[in-house]
Amino acid sequence: MRFLTLFEVADILRVQPEAVRRAAKCKKLRGTKPGKEWLFTPADILTYVDRGYNRPETSKEPSDE
Repeated sequence: MRFLTLFEVADILRVQPEAVRRAAKCKKLRGTKPGKEWLFTPADILTYVDRGYNRPETSKEPSDE
C-alpha cells in the first residue's frame, strides 16, 4: 500500500502543509501518525475531496464593488 506524506498531500491539494495538518488533527481528513509524521492513503485524499473539505471558504457578505 502506498502512503503519501503531509507535504505530498499539501502539494496535491494545493494548500499549505499546515492546512493538511489541521484537517488531519480535527479528523476531517483521515490519516495515520505512526510516529512524528502524518501518512495518508490515496483513498483518504479522495474521500476528503469528495466531501468538499478542501474547497476555499467563500464570503457570505456581498462586496461593495
